[in-house]
Amino acid sequence: CWLKRATLSISLNIAEGSGKMSEGDKKRYYSIARGSAMECAAILDALEILKIISEKDLFIGKSKLSFIAGILTKICRN
Repeated sequence: CWLKRATLSISLNIAEGSGKMSEGDKKRYYSIARGSAMECAAILDALEILKIISEKDLFIGKSKLSFIAGILTKICRN
């Protein structure tokens, strides 16, 4: 449930940011999306500790989140 909410938040904030006219507003929403990606990574860490997620799924999830967070970081810095 938490992971679904956090992953949905990433895409919704990217969508909302892309609809904003000012660069400041866009960056604010992209920054929120980046925070949601970090939240997803923390949830994956918790799932690993609780032994709910396989190592393979953990690796895949973390790899995708790293890519997404990297792109959002670059967007926010420009």
